[in-house]
Amino acid sequence: MVNKQTPNAPNINYNTAAVTADNWKTGMLDLLNQLRAKYGKVALQLDDRLNYVAGAHSNFQSNIRTMTHNDTLTLAVRIDNMGVKWRSIGENVAVGQKTVDQVMQGWTSSQEHFNNMIGNYDIVGFGMVSNFWTQVFVKSKA
Repeated sequence: MVNKQTPNAPNINYNTAAVTADNWKTGMLDLLNQLRAKYGKVALQLDDRLNYVAGAHSNFQSNIRTMTHNDTLTLAVRIDNMGVKWRSIGENVAVGQKTVDQVMQGWTSSQEHFNNMIGNYDIVGFGMVSNFWTQVFVKSKA
């Protein structure tokens, strides 16, 4: 993927020194929802099923030591297998960043990842194994 600079990237302060290993998902959700608020988007809700999907994908990437969107199953199947009814889905992956701050800065600077973060979704899940990060986005089906 070509990493295009995000036009008019928001000035988000990603200095979250208080984010620890125990609460990194909450810290990421807070930063993500701050970004979404700047664009008039609804706050995302953290979903345990999507945390599982994202965590399993980060684990897969860590095991094969490669950043990828491809798994033995597609993202749609992985989400369907958790019983999530959806209208649209998205996924961000990254590797190498050591902190929530670093990965959020990287995703914000990439147009495709940025678009996912401010997309028309209502629930989200996060995964991180070693330095492999995953965000899974879902617009729920009513």
